[in-house]
Amino acid sequence: MGICTSCLKPTNKDEYNQIDVQEETWQCIRIIDGHEDFIDCLIFLENNNLLSISCNGTLKVWNKENFKCILTLKQNNKWNPCVCLMKNGNIATGYEDGIIKIFDQNSLNLIQEFEGHKSSINCLKVLENGCLISGSNDNTLKVWDCENFKCLRILDEHKNSVMCLEVLKNGDFVSGSLDATIKIWNKDNFKCIRTLKNHKMSINCLVILENGNLISGSKDGLIKIWDSQRFKCIQTLGHEQHSVKCIVINKNRNLVCVYKNGEIKIWDLNSFKCTQILYELNDYVSCAMTLDNGNLIIGCNTSFKIWSSNQSDYYSIRNN
Repeated sequence: MGICTSCLKPTNKDEYNQIDVQEETWQCIRIIDGHEDFIDCLIFLENNNLLSISCNGTLKVWNKENFKCILTLKQNNKWNPCVCLMKNGNIATGYEDGIIKIFDQNSLNLIQEFEGHKSSINCLKVLENGCLISGSNDNTLKVWDCENFKCLRILDEHKNSVMCLEVLKNGDFVSGSLDATIKIWNKDNFKCIRTLKNHKMSINCLVILENGNLISGSKDGLIKIWDSQRFKCIQTLGHEQHSVKCIVINKNRNLVCVYKNGEIKIWDLNSFKCTQILYELNDYVSCAMTLDNGNLIIGCNTSFKIWSSNQSDYYSIRNN
């Protein structure tokens, strides 16, 4: 473990016009090492311990209090960055060879393994009824029975790879694709009920706000907020520059966005202004999570870093 102090100032003069810096200043307070390859995914388990998965297929479970590694599973499968929790807390993972695996949440023992798609699996999500949804480079989504893992339905309306999935407040689900469209699917009959086309490039990530509105992040560098009733774009954030890799919402209702160039931007969802830019330039930054105390966990190269806006956290770590 260690302390990191990354650059917090914009390097381009034009960026000062895009950022409304607040008194709140984020600092990296801890670095946790342990993986041998780049970390591609982070997710909290049912017991609130943290699961990280790297590009070589290694799964690691970290204690939620001290971030000590308590369990490691190494695999031979080529990893593709998608994971989700089943209704019973077990872990579903997808791979480049089209295989889906289900692991026990406590032991990481393999429970089930089956061929999900003929091509790489990019995303997994669980519906309210427990069904598992998978999205793939074969341009399809598949709906799986949660008991026997038989395929119930194949959805093939996208024209390119399915990159991300999310579930709406009413139980309907959303898919984002390399074809630059977002599709809304009915949870009961699995029919597409709406297609959104405001992005110019691949949809890389989707997030649902507490009020039900949808947020999309794209390779075109833009973040769009969609009204949950009419699915009209009501706000666009950012500029057409660096690809958006992932988005999370923290407890202060700030939007945390990770970009391909290593930037991490904090957006205020009340003013729709960027209040902070954190830099991990020249690093492989792939994923982010938020802790209950508001701190951020960022997957960066073979480590994950904890960022805090609380100055006492920084001094507490530094003096220990």
